[in-house]
Amino acid sequence: KQPKPNLTGGLCNLRVRYLAETPLLRRIGERQQAMEKAIKALKNVSTERLQLIGGVAVAALGTYAVYKRYSKYGPHAPIWNKLFGGNPEQYYEFEEYVSDPAVAPVVAAFKNFFYVGREVNAQLCLHWGGKKVLDIVGRAKGAPTSDGYTGDSLHIMYSTTKVFLGVTFAKLVDMGLMEFSDPVYKHWPEFAADDPEKKKVKICDFLQHHSGIPTLGENCKENLGYEKIPLTVCKDLDQLAKDLAKVPLQYEPGTKRMYHFTSQFYLGELCRRIDPKGRTVGQLFKEEIAKPLGVDFFMGEGLPPKGAKADVVEAIYPSKLYCTMIAAQVLWGKVFNKEDQMVKEQYGHLIGNLDQTSQYAKCRELVDWEEEDPTLISTLYHTHDKARAENENMHTIDLTGLNGISNARSMSRVLAMVAGRGQIDGIRLLKAETCEKIIANPVRLYDENLQYTNRWTEGGMHCFIEGSYGWGGLGGLFQVFDMDANISAALTVNGQKHFLEIQHGRRLPGLMGAFRKSIEAAKQKAEKK
Repeated sequence: KQPKPNLTGGLCNLRVRYLAETPLLRRIGERQQAMEKAIKALKNVSTERLQLIGGVAVAALGTYAVYKRYSKYGPHAPIWNKLFGGNPEQYYEFEEYVSDPAVAPVVAAFKNFFYVGREVNAQLCLHWGGKKVLDIVGRAKGAPTSDGYTGDSLHIMYSTTKVFLGVTFAKLVDMGLMEFSDPVYKHWPEFAADDPEKKKVKICDFLQHHSGIPTLGENCKENLGYEKIPLTVCKDLDQLAKDLAKVPLQYEPGTKRMYHFTSQFYLGELCRRIDPKGRTVGQLFKEEIAKPLGVDFFMGEGLPPKGAKADVVEAIYPSKLYCTMIAAQVLWGKVFNKEDQMVKEQYGHLIGNLDQTSQYAKCRELVDWEEEDPTLISTLYHTHDKARAENENMHTIDLTGLNGISNARSMSRVLAMVAGRGQIDGIRLLKAETCEKIIANPVRLYDENLQYTNRWTEGGMHCFIEGSYGWGGLGGLFQVFDMDANISAALTVNGQKHFLEIQHGRRLPGLMGAFRKSIEAAKQKAEKK
């Protein structure tokens, strides 16, 4: 017997047929069929094979878990702490002098660098209103460089020397011998003798890394007779000047920025020519700035002798396991275009841009140090830089913006003088208007070597945040000052990172954030007075 037509039932049947044809239910059906097939396949697999598959899966998950924990820490965290966590404070010790509670955020940021495994030995000093308000030293217990490490211990400054280079040229301005905007040929006629276009290059162009001469040029072998400057030429400054004058412009000055490693040579020669006594940058800075302030500074006179006031701290490089992990992460991002957040934070601009590092290397490796090992393995494990830094040859020449030797106390005191508009403790070394010139006319450009947009002033200072100037160096050294707040700070470290890591990737934001808080506290304190 046929049922009577039912309007409600008919509508329900229509709805069921409609839903069955929707993409969602189709996907559910497909997944259910796939699961049934997988179950049938597993029933046919032997117990031994299932155990093997399970073991491999467990091993893979365990390896991934260890990797995620290991990668949370920097290269210098104790291996036990990396793998199992725990209280990191037990591995480190600190000596600190704090005279103002407003710098507490900076102290916390400094200690955190150790707790996350970024440091082995480090110094941090901060001056406020010309007075030292923070002086802290950190040591990793049991590290080979921790024995005898103090606030007087000396560090190779690497590129933070460029801040002192800017102060040196400010002294020449203060003496009425030059202006930052002077054309180079005014003080060095031979510089533009063979190329009138080079008359456009100004002294500040070298200080701001957009002079148009970031390398020795494409045809340097033909023009100069060498691809890297021999040490014998580096030590013969007159011959070096003749060779440098032959290097052609590679682009219009001021049109693009490529972090210069040639600047140290050109500015070194300019200093010799502008200074009536013919002093190098290291000599002029030491006599006119370092000695009057009573600070430690060496450059171009070899490593300080053993047994002096303090030894130069040896750099500590990451383990081969850590370096291999970093290289694998970066190559993974390069090959598979997979940028997970942790990799992106640490290695940012290098992901997907490794091809451009060849140009960076071309700008960077200008000198033949005679003892370098430029093999792939050497580069991968960072021994290339280690050999150069510890090479006595590097410190027998004045590289103006690269091989200064000092400590955080001295670096912060020098910048405290600049932040105080030329004076500290009643000692005036620069006029107030000269200090203003140091931070004048910042130019914002994309840096094709460092691969990010930055600002450099005509006095050779990098602008970090509005009103705060300075620069950093290999491994994470850092110095900064703010004239409005009359505050300065310097950080020295010996825990190096891998060459593919951004040296300041995790340290700089933390320190600058803490520094900003201290600046705000300083300004509030000044307003109350």
